[in-house]
Amino acid sequence: MAGIKSIEVELAGTKDLALVSSFDDSVWIVVPLRWWDLPTLIWWLFCPMDRKAKVKLRMHDNTKVSFRAVRVASRHVRVGKFSP
Repeated sequence: MAGIKSIEVELAGTKDLALVSSFDDSVWIVVPLRWWDLPTLIWWLFCPMDRKAKVKLRMHDNTKVSFRAVRVASRHVRVGKFSP
């Protein structure tokens, strides 16, 4: 992913996090990979390479956060009022 427009991260849990790429407006969601969750690990291994990524973020306080994400849509549409 080239860049992210906006993000809020809870360091303890990022399971409901969605990312929007500023490069191509694709939508990515976080995939929590845990060693005891075999179905998710197997699914991740067979997921196409162009749909999965390792995301590394640096927070304002220089904390580094790393997680896996999968692309769920190549485009997105904003619904409702949007104020930049």
